[in-house]
Amino acid sequence: MLLVLLMSLQGAYSYFNWGPCPNPTLQPNFNIVNYLGLWYDMAHVKDFIWEIGGECDVAQYSTSTTPGTIVVYNSEYKNNNWSSFKGSATCESSDPAHCSVTFFKEATPGDYRIVETDYTNYSVVFSCMGNGLGHDMWAWILARSQSFNYTSLIPTLLSFGFPQSEFAFTVQTGCPAPPTPPGYDEVIIYE
Repeated sequence: MLLVLLMSLQGAYSYFNWGPCPNPTLQPNFNIVNYLGLWYDMAHVKDFIWEIGGECDVAQYSTSTTPGTIVVYNSEYKNNNWSSFKGSATCESSDPAHCSVTFFKEATPGDYRIVETDYTNYSVVFSCMGNGLGHDMWAWILARSQSFNYTSLIPTLLSFGFPQSEFAFTVQTGCPAPPTPPGYDEVIIYE
């Protein structure tokens, strides 16, 4: 899930396929303000480096003091401790459901596409980066509740060309409260 952290490691922890990236239809009339807040990672492409061996993965999105930029705060519980990364996302003005995410200044921005969401229960996210002869793909099912039944959304993930064996399901039971992002109380609503 967590917003394409370390996408600069293209191919290392993704699902490779030949040819160009799929171009799924994205969430129509996407409303970024309704998308902000806490999301739980329910399912994702296995072997994504950030999520190996961890549980209780969450993403917290908030507006930034920089117009058009979203603060991204990803956290994972591993070895009885929370690990977190803070980054930023910018979304295309012509298609706000298509965003670029950066966690490190010199890193290549990662692709983040909101394929489907109802804002209050679930979101299906897809990411793809071409690498010459083929492409590397990632995908996530996010939910507002740790007990959300996401099984009806798996066919959407499979429609991108992933085999079901490429998905891992995040443990979201017995999780401590996720950390509060630094500066979270200073967030402004961007217009």
